[in-house]
Amino acid sequence: MIDVNVFNRKEKMLYLSRYLLIKERILILMERKKAYQDSIYGIKSPNLDGMPHGGAKSDISDKVIRCITITNDIDAEMNLLCGKLDRIKKVIGNLADYNERSIIEMKYIDGLSYKHIKSMTGASQKTMERRLSNALINLVVSNDDFKDAMS
Repeated sequence: MIDVNVFNRKEKMLYLSRYLLIKERILILMERKKAYQDSIYGIKSPNLDGMPHGGAKSDISDKVIRCITITNDIDAEMNLLCGKLDRIKKVIGNLADYNERSIIEMKYIDGLSYKHIKSMTGASQKTMERRLSNALINLVVSNDDFKDAMS
């Protein structure tokens, strides 16, 4: 049996708003990973002619190992965050009403403003507010899902 708490509207909105924050974190991690991978290409090859050229001695293998370790850590965090996104989408996907599910997705998954949603759907402000309110009432969030998204 799933442990379900009765979360209020504000808590459910907080839960849903985590989606865009997690998505932003993933984008930052992707940029960081690319920067580390690009840094590998900037490593100069060792001097093989035997003549000293000055400057600090650089150990290429240490830099490569460090880069691989960091990118592996980034991948692990991104996988964890993608799992959180999938669980939030699954909770939203469990809404039975298509209109309720759509407005939640547009607002919290796509990050659209009410004005933009209104222009896309043609629904009045009152209709959108009613659908969103009903969707939040009908949204079932387990304690585990809530804790997972908040961590």
